[in-house]
Amino acid sequence: MKNMKTVTIIAAVILIIAAIGIGVGVSLGDDDTDGKIVLTDSNGETVTLDSTCSRLVVYSKYIAEALIMMGATDLVVGTTSTVLKDTNYSQYYQNATDIGTSTTDGLDVVLTLNADAIIVQNTTDNTALKATGIPVIELGASKMTEVVNDITSLGILTGRTSEAKRIVDWYSEKLKIMDSFNGVSPKFALESYSSTKLTFMAPTSTPGVTLNEVKGKNIFEDSKTSYVYPEGSTLIELNPDIILVVTYNANWSEEKLAPYLNSVYERSGWENISAIQNEKVYMVSNDIIGGIRSVIGGLFMISLMDPENYGDISVSELVDEYNQLGNTSFNNQMVYS
Repeated sequence: MKNMKTVTIIAAVILIIAAIGIGVGVSLGDDDTDGKIVLTDSNGETVTLDSTCSRLVVYSKYIAEALIMMGATDLVVGTTSTVLKDTNYSQYYQNATDIGTSTTDGLDVVLTLNADAIIVQNTTDNTALKATGIPVIELGASKMTEVVNDITSLGILTGRTSEAKRIVDWYSEKLKIMDSFNGVSPKFALESYSSTKLTFMAPTSTPGVTLNEVKGKNIFEDSKTSYVYPEGSTLIELNPDIILVVTYNANWSEEKLAPYLNSVYERSGWENISAIQNEKVYMVSNDIIGGIRSVIGGLFMISLMDPENYGDISVSELVDEYNQLGNTSFNNQMVYS
C-alpha cells in the first residue's frame, strides 16, 4: 500500500450477504480480485484497494473496538482522543497516535502517519480527509443495520477474514433471538445523558435503530430528526413506560450516574409518568447500544419488554461471553438503576 493508493468505486456489488435482513451470518468469500481486495462500505458502495492495509487511521469508536476483538490493533497508527481516553480501549492502543476528536482537528497529524487508509463514519463530513489522497473508507459498524457488512469488510481490509467471521457469527446468533421476539412493546423514551437540556433520541438514531430491531415502541417515533429536544411537559403527555438514559463512557461512574438518575426521578411534574411511578428508569452504557455489542443492548430491551419470558437475560453475563470471544476485559456493568 505504500505505492499506489487508489480507491475505485465500481457499480457491481460483489460482497453478497446470504440472506435478507441482518439476522443471518455473512459469507466472507474470496477477497482477491486480480490481485486487489474488494469490500463494501457503509453506504453500500464497492471499494477496491491494491492490497490489505497494515497502517490504519481510525475515527470510528466501534471500528476501534472491532479491531481489538480481531487482535488487529497493531495495524492502527492513529485514532481519536475519545478512543485513547476510553478505559475499555486505552490499554490496546498505547502505540497509536492521538489524532484529536474530529476529522479536521488532527488532519496535520494524520498526514504524518503514512497511512494506507483512513476509516471514518459515513455520517461524518469527510471532505477534508478525501482531499489528502489517502483512501478514505466509510465503515462505522455503529447501527445494528451496519454491523454485519462493516465487520465483514473490515476483515477483508485487514486480511483478518476468519477473525471477522468469528465476530459476525457470534453477533448473528444473538440476532436470531431478537428476530424471534414477538412481544408487545411498552413505550420507551431514549434519553441522551446531557447536563444542559433534555435530549431524546428518535428511531433514526443509533439507540433508536437498536430499539427498532427488537420491535420496540419509541415515544418519538414520528420525529423526522435523530434527536429531539422536548419540554418536560411533552414527556408527561407521552407518558413513557420505560426510560433508558444512554450514557457515554466518560460519564460512566457512580459519582455521575447516581446524581443523574436521581435527577430524573425528581423532575418537576414527572411523578405521574409510568416509568417514574414504577421505577423503570435505567442508565445504559452506549457501549451496548451501538456497535457489535448492540445485540446485548437489544436483548436487555427485550428483557424489559417481556420479563416473564426473557427476564433471565443478564447483561453482565453477555458481556463476559463477549470478553471470552475477544480475550478482552471490558467492563461488564453496563446498566445502572
